[in-house]
Amino acid sequence: MSGITAAGVLAAAAVAGVAASVHQGEQARKRANQALGIQKKEADRSFNAANPNRPNAAAMAADNMQAAGAGVASTTLTGGAGGAPVSRSSLGSSSLLGG
Repeated sequence: MSGITAAGVLAAAAVAGVAASVHQGEQARKRANQALGIQKKEADRSFNAANPNRPNAAAMAADNMQAAGAGVASTTLTGGAGGAPVSRSSLGSSSLLGG
């Protein structure tokens, strides 16, 4: 019977060893993923510092001048033609408030 007990102890020790190895492997994988994430962030920061995005002021000014020429009715919601005509079916009345 001592042979069975010794075999059981050896098997339990082997299982515990495998479990410890698996745990250590998982911890190493997590640390490697964290280090990779840090490296990616640093690479992005250095790329963004070397290649900053700058607004195109000339294009924005040209767009504003073109929009100003469309008149008072021009907004970002309606465009140069003013508001779309309201049909009676959409609000029940021809006024903008539906009254």
